Amino acid sequence: MAFIQQRGKYSWRLVIPLGYDANGKKRTPARKPCPITDSTLMQSIDKLDDFDPAILKTTKSLNDFLKTCTDAALLRHAKKLQKFFEEQLFKFKSDIEGGDTYKKQHRTSFKTFGDFWKENHLPTLEYTTRQSYKYHYETRILPYFESMYLDEVTTTHIVKFMTELRNPETKIGKRRNGKPGPLKSATLVFVYRVLRSIFSKALQWKKLDDNPMEGIDKPAEDDVKKPDAYNVEELMQLYEALEHDVNFDPRYKVPRYRIERMILQVLVTLDTTTGMRRAELLGQKRSSLKFHYEPESDIWGCTGTVLETIPAFENGVPVIKLPKNNEPRSMAYSPSIAYMLMEYCKELEMHLKIAQGRENVISIDQEDYYLFPNLVTGKPLHPSTIRKKWVEFHKRNPHLRYIPFHGIRHTATSIMIAKNVHNQAIAKRLGWKNAKMVDRYSKIFASVDEASAAVFEDILPAKLKRRE
Repeated sequence: MAFIQQRGKYSWRLVIPLGYDANGKKRTPARKPCPITDSTLMQSIDKLDDFDPAILKTTKSLNDFLKTCTDAALLRHAKKLQKFFEEQLFKFKSDIEGGDTYKKQHRTSFKTFGDFWKENHLPTLEYTTRQSYKYHYETRILPYFESMYLDEVTTTHIVKFMTELRNPETKIGKRRNGKPGPLKSATLVFVYRVLRSIFSKALQWKKLDDNPMEGIDKPAEDDVKKPDAYNVEELMQLYEALEHDVNFDPRYKVPRYRIERMILQVLVTLDTTTGMRRAELLGQKRSSLKFHYEPESDIWGCTGTVLETIPAFENGVPVIKLPKNNEPRSMAYSPSIAYMLMEYCKELEMHLKIAQGRENVISIDQEDYYLFPNLVTGKPLHPSTIRKKWVEFHKRNPHLRYIPFHGIRHTATSIMIAKNVHNQAIAKRLGWKNAKMVDRYSKIFASVDEASAAVFEDILPAKLKRRE
């Protein structure tokens, strides 16, 4: 219930209780100063103050006086002040509530709507996107807005939230991996996307009349690193290290360990020559390889097809998706890659057949097995396993420069561009919708610029080529 508190002889404070927040915690009341400058009211205050200074201390003391007062003059002064305070409290309360009483009685908490959004919208998204949305909602967004009602959240609140998100000293701005420093711009952008999704759905599902995300700019991605890739010399060193890992390391002559190393060798070599994404490599099956003999040149060739991808596992089961842009694609492999794959498939089949008789192992059905499987279960490797194998390989070969596994795809891209492969052919091989991405990559990689410069070396006059 609204009430008054006296602060000075002619000064009061209006107090409006705001009830409880969405978590049931009592809110801090709204307060507003109420000075009195009207001479008539000031005269009434003087009369009551002379009689008893405690009468006007609070709403309760004023009401108690009105119930017991028998003096007509004092009663008239008290009623005049009571009417004034009631009017001021009513105006203040109306300003706070905005006049929409029905909506105030049927409010939805941010958490209630967030749970509804998770249950009804997230299942429509891809698995990896769904997991990322859920993670950022539960770890950063919900802790900040949990105590608020959905219709309470304003653009100003979101601006403050994004500001705190940039501050590593705040609870929501701390990095979950424990590393110092602010969150990366990619994280800020993802949180922005989740918030935008929540409030756009609230607007679409008639829970809000206005979207508080309007006017909020997408965070600038100003700390994104350039894609890292190997140059030709580094790539040759990588191939040598992979070959040594499989055939010349005396510690791993046991067949089981050899095939483990072969899996990484074939995985990396295939990636450097095709630029396939990690999920596309994991989705490769023996049935996607088509070997063909060319009698004229007496060599074997091979074509591969990207039909499905495995970006993640859910409850121990691989999540199988169509390729990016929902378009399967075929690509030719060089004779060297064809021979490597033929040898690899023979050795892999031998190990899978050995594992066939074990309990809980997937049986191999003719040519329908994954090219990069877990040798115990026959299931495809977990995406995180590839990174672990890549890191362990570099620990065994510290002379190699380490780049993220996705950098192998960048390596394939930069070398094809440097070798003047047609843009459309590059885009098709890499699974891009159009050749615009090729132009973007050509501006990034130093190897491409060096190859462009070398084009003129054979044309330049001899005197320019002389070395003193």
